[in-house]
Amino acid sequence: MGQNTQPAAAGTTRRGTTRRGPVSRLHQQIDAVEQLPKTKQQFVSQMLETVLAQASH
Repeated sequence: MGQNTQPAAAGTTRRGTTRRGPVSRLHQQIDAVEQLPKTKQQFVSQMLETVLAQASH
């Protein structure tokens, strides 16, 4: 039997435990970022760090 290449079903977290309700938009975006090449992931990470740093001031 091959590996399951289907994305996680709605209502599950990335750790495989179930939770109520649909997957949040943020989690969907994080999943999409994880599919990007490493250089693009680093770019997104830097943008997030910048926004979070500005928000904490």
